[in-house]
Amino acid sequence: MDADVVRLLIRRLQDGRLPHGRIGEVWFQAGTGQRCDCCGDVITPNHTKISGVSVDEWAAIQFHADCFRIWEVERLVPVPT
Repeated sequence: MDADVVRLLIRRLQDGRLPHGRIGEVWFQAGTGQRCDCCGDVITPNHTKISGVSVDEWAAIQFHADCFRIWEVERLVPVPT
């Protein structure tokens, strides 16, 4: 995964554009042309789209599979104050 994408994901977690809460139910499907909430790129049909709703924030999110894996780790890192 590109280091720029990781930095973007961390920034979006810190500024609240991405939730820190776990996803209650996760759906896997082929991309449908929507944008990834992490990197902003289109999730094309040849990529897996992972989507769900954050339990704590009730925010709907969708990611590329690689972006989802990074979010799963980075969302648990405390936000600097």
